[in-house]
Amino acid sequence: ARLVQNPMLLQPGSEDLFASSIIEMQMHEKFSDAMAISENMLTDDFWDDDDEFMAWLRPYNVQAGTLIIPVKGVLMNKLSVKFGSMATGYQYIEKAVERGMEDPEVGAIVFDHDSPGGEVAGNFELVEKIAGMRGQKPMRAVANDHSYSASYSLATAADSITLARSGGVGSVGIVTMHMDMTERMNKMGVKVTFIYAGKHKVDGNPYEALPEATKDRIQGKIDRTYGEFVALVASNRGMEEQAVRDTEALTYDASNAVEIGFADRVGTMNDEL
Repeated sequence: ARLVQNPMLLQPGSEDLFASSIIEMQMHEKFSDAMAISENMLTDDFWDDDDEFMAWLRPYNVQAGTLIIPVKGVLMNKLSVKFGSMATGYQYIEKAVERGMEDPEVGAIVFDHDSPGGEVAGNFELVEKIAGMRGQKPMRAVANDHSYSASYSLATAADSITLARSGGVGSVGIVTMHMDMTERMNKMGVKVTFIYAGKHKVDGNPYEALPEATKDRIQGKIDRTYGEFVALVASNRGMEEQAVRDTEALTYDASNAVEIGFADRVGTMNDEL
């Protein structure tokens, strides 16, 4: 419901991938256990490297002094775990960066991205927090293979972005949708009657056609969020805001991402490590 009813930082055409990732995660035999652990966000025992399941949900992988933080699958707010390649929580990423900055054995941090995007909620705040840590320890983002929309927003917080030859970056845009179920409900012989107080209480519901005034309000919210996204990317990448807007949410592969300014170089994760 959160993914359908709210603005998203999402690569165009990846809706089915989003849905299948969420469904696959929910059907996993360890899903309920993982969600119970995810609720434990702020306690002192957030990390338990000795527990195999906890280490799978909250990996902390340091190789030769470099911490590798995965940014995989659907990116979600209020999720403090990484669930395989299906979903990664903003709170997990935040805690991993904090631990890496405090860990004397960590000399650098690499963000391993492969994601079509995720939620707006929580994304910009995390980007600003990571960008604010620049200069403490080297941070690199690697699109391995793809870093789109919400993922790309996070990638720009690092000192540099490396793109796999077969990968892609970009999609600086915002999307939400309204489902008009009126025709389907009519065919089913079902009529929904809302009983409510407050003129705008049921604005945007799926059982009525979307009024223009409501659409305009939603569009205004989308435009404001888009402006924030553009400003973050422009600031982090040292670009003009208009140059970011001119991409019109396009994605870029290795042949033009560096030229556009959305990546610094083409390479592999092993090269960066």
